[in-house]
Amino acid sequence: MISGTCICVSHTLLQLAEVYRQREEYSSAIDYVSRTLYAYGRAFLGAFSFTSGTNRLDFDRIENRPFFLAIHRQVIDLQRRGCPRTAFEHARLLVSLDPLTDPHGVLLHLDYLSMKAGMGDWLLNVWNVYLGGEAEETEGCTDPSVLPGWGYARALLLREKEKERKDRGEAILAFPSVIPLLADKCDISLPTEVRSHKASRIWTDGR
Repeated sequence: MISGTCICVSHTLLQLAEVYRQREEYSSAIDYVSRTLYAYGRAFLGAFSFTSGTNRLDFDRIENRPFFLAIHRQVIDLQRRGCPRTAFEHARLLVSLDPLTDPHGVLLHLDYLSMKAGMGDWLLNVWNVYLGGEAEETEGCTDPSVLPGWGYARALLLREKEKERKDRGEAILAFPSVIPLLADKCDISLPTEVRSHKASRIWTDGR
């Protein structure tokens, strides 16, 4: 729970941070985001802990939203500065605050960050929780297995662990439209029949 004393201050600090970011004065933008996090840290009640992973914040409460935004901006900036492990820890904190709805879509960061930070076992453990967990344990939560990045990250991690090839094939079968994109990034020439296949197309109309 957050007291109401820092709400106006946090909104102002985040607005200033955005102004400096638009002007590409990143050091000043970082400073104001850090001040926002400090203001919230001072406003939290004593029982709230960042390290336990069990405390939750309701995103639907307006006074909580600047805190979510400040952490998200911190995650993005840490990636820009080449600090993947610190960015990973901030992203993990952000998703722990509201794991049911993940309002800032931080799961889309965590597949990449977990691999860059050498925390692949964490990604595999989270995947296994959703794969083998009880329905009531994961009900309402965003399932990482529906995200292409998580599927391919898991496949790469299992390849490093020398698991069976079927684990890599699962990602390709689940998200075949990613293959042409990966091939283009890696300068790999794909056969025409692969690129023109219906499964390889990216639909933009929600089909």
